[in-house]
Amino acid sequence: MKRLPDSELEIIRFYKENGFEFAVYDDSHHFVLNFQDDVEL
Repeated sequence: MKRLPDSELEIIRFYKENGFEFAVYDDSHHFVLNFQDDVEL
């Protein structure tokens, strides 16, 4: 597995220390809300 650069690890550490959680993206648990009211779609 490839190691992240230190700069990216710092960003992740910052967010974790501020209460954010990370998970692997799973397309089956995703739903789109960005354009839910767009009648032209």
